[in-house]
Order: sequence, then C-alpha cells, then structure tokens
Amino acid sequence: MNKRIKKKGTMNFLIDQNNQLWNIVERLEKVVSHNVQATNERLDKVNKDLETIKKHKKSWFAK
Repeated sequence: MNKRIKKKGTMNFLIDQNNQLWNIVERLEKVVSHNVQATNERLDKVNKDLETIKKHKKSWFAK
C-alpha cells in the first residue's frame, strides 16, 4: 500500500511538471509569433523604403 501511495504521488508530481512545461512552451510560442510579426513588419517597411529609393535614383548619364 505504501509503494502505491508513493507511486501515485510521483505520478502526480510528474504530471504537474509536464503541465508547467506545456504552459512555458505555449508562452514561448506566443512570444515567437509576436517577434515574427514585428520582424516582418520591419522588413516590409525596409523593402518599401528601398523601392522608393530605387524609383528616385538618377542615372549617371542624366547628370
């Protein structure tokens, strides 16, 4: 009986630890998703700026 109680306590502890790890993984996934979105927005802005620079660039022969 005593071994069964210890085994049950150990199982509950491991399940709790597993749940905590899944919560951490979920939070990290949210952070990564937010970072990806922010990076994509910055890259879109840089690409837009590059396009405007390319449009206004004058050729060497036009001087």
